Amino acid sequence: GLSPELMGLLLELLGTYPSSPSVLWAADLFFTTVRQQETSRQQETLRQDFLKEDILQDIFPHLQPNLSSPAGKVRLLTLRVLSSFKVELPELEAGEDDLSDTR
Repeated sequence: GLSPELMGLLLELLGTYPSSPSVLWAADLFFTTVRQQETSRQQETLRQDFLKEDILQDIFPHLQPNLSSPAGKVRLLTLRVLSSFKVELPELEAGEDDLSDTR
């Protein structure tokens, strides 16, 4: 099943082989499984532990170059892994929400 040991191994592999389609596929399967787990109290705790924002911050520097990879499969799997995490974005300051072009 899902365990902290498995998560540790997966994070180590993502850090060592961040552009490997096999590692990215395994990470996608792992995080998809975590997201889709039945909602028991224990499973909810695991989900919160495995999908924490600090884990995303740890793996993002390794995965960021994949976003411009010439290999479409690497880009797709990287986006699927990154989209597993929920991130709270900061509030916009007054005036920052105006994205219109003023040329």
